[in-house]
Amino acid sequence: MKKEKLVFAVGLAVGIFLTAVFFQVFAPRYATMLNGEGLIKQDRWSGRSWRYDGASWEEIREADSRKEQIDQELRKALTVVIDQGRVTQATNRFKEIFPALKEIPDDELLTRMSTLYSNQIMSTLFLESYHRSLEEKAKAFTPQPVAGGKGKP
Repeated sequence: MKKEKLVFAVGLAVGIFLTAVFFQVFAPRYATMLNGEGLIKQDRWSGRSWRYDGASWEEIREADSRKEQIDQELRKALTVVIDQGRVTQATNRFKEIFPALKEIPDDELLTRMSTLYSNQIMSTLFLESYHRSLEEKAKAFTPQPVAGGKGKP
């Protein structure tokens, strides 16, 4: 019995060692690179990135902050005045009509609505444009009647 336990313990230790070597050599989780911004570490499994500021690693969230900055500038540029009270009242009425949406926060619901609505508009515009181009191509290949008729020069 002792021999089996010893073989099991050695096999377990070798398995753990080989697994650690595999993950360190063949499948490292983090990639580090040096670029103009300094030392950057990226998690290959989740895609998150960190920048080394000399004392600690700071997570990089540039994409989110850029989107927020762009959204703020676009809101300033738009001349549409939005009454937030009316928007809240309309979403509440909408949620009353469709009770399955009651648990969804208003901002998430409005984002999904705008995404679906814009997708529908873009799809419709594309299909109409495609249909027009097909009609134009069909006209180009349709034989046109000859002008002048019988016996006329």
